[in-house]
Amino acid sequence: MPIVISLPFSADSYERIVSACGGSPGGAFVGIGMELTRRYFAQQSVQHPSDAYISSLWEGLWATVLAEGTPQPLAANEIGEPRTLEDSYLFSLAEKTLVRLPRHRADDVLRTLCIQVFIAMLSPEFKACRQSYQHADASGQCSRLSVDHCRDRVSGSHCEDCPFFVALSGDQHRKLLGRSFGPSGQAVWNAHAALFLPEDFRALRIFWHLHIRQPRS
Repeated sequence: MPIVISLPFSADSYERIVSACGGSPGGAFVGIGMELTRRYFAQQSVQHPSDAYISSLWEGLWATVLAEGTPQPLAANEIGEPRTLEDSYLFSLAEKTLVRLPRHRADDVLRTLCIQVFIAMLSPEFKACRQSYQHADASGQCSRLSVDHCRDRVSGSHCEDCPFFVALSGDQHRKLLGRSFGPSGQAVWNAHAALFLPEDFRALRIFWHLHIRQPRS
């Protein structure tokens, strides 16, 4: 079942999320990741690996992320700045994670999934969205609003580190992104809203946002 998280966060939001997944932060991460992975493979019309394989993958992602070190949470009065992680760094992390698993025929899909998850987990926090989903290409339309483009993305139209996933409620976010399609694009938006704005990815980002703010022993 999808893990549903809504704003605003309450004092026990993190505890409720973790409790729903057996009491383990790593278990919550894996639980969210299972749903996300099935959806990601389905939107590319590729058969996903077994649940056991997906679970092992996300256990590996969790171990790799913790080994790399969590980003520093921003204080209430800080804005932060977006920073692009190096492709070579992300690729090496993906290989480090995948090498622990049996080979799978969809390794390229898994590698892309890993890289995008690492961007979401390891990028520094910032509060001013780049609004990349509004950058028009040569045709006059942003490629982030294209169904074909978004099929390859775990985060839909937005960057993996976009602050809107944490700063806005689901309803607020849908209204904001939906307006970007304009009157002529509403049919496409209505037909593929879950692809352009995946809620399992929001669950991942909110879980991580809360996790890195937990007291460390």
